[in-house]
Amino acid sequence: MAHDWNNLLLVLSMETDRLRELVDTDSRLRSSVEVFDQIIVDGRKMADELASIYRRAQERDLNDSFDSPDIDASDPDQSKPGSQRP
Repeated sequence: MAHDWNNLLLVLSMETDRLRELVDTDSRLRSSVEVFDQIIVDGRKMADELASIYRRAQERDLNDSFDSPDIDASDPDQSKPGSQRP
C-alpha cells in the first residue's frame, strides 16, 4: 500500500513541477503550487510511516511464529516429533 501511495505521490510531484514552470510569474498560483509541494512531502512521510508499521508487524509475526508456548524446552521428550503431550 505504501508503495502504491508513493507512486501516486510521484505523479503528483511531476505534475506540480510542470505547474511550477507554467505559473512562474503569478504569485497567487505559485503559492498554490507550494501548498501542493507541502502536501506531497506530508504524503511521503505518511507512506514512510505506513511502511514502518508494516515492517514492524511482519517482524512481530515472524517472532511470534518462533514462540511455541506448548513446548517446554527443559523436557527432552517434547523435542521428539509426535511426543508432545495433550
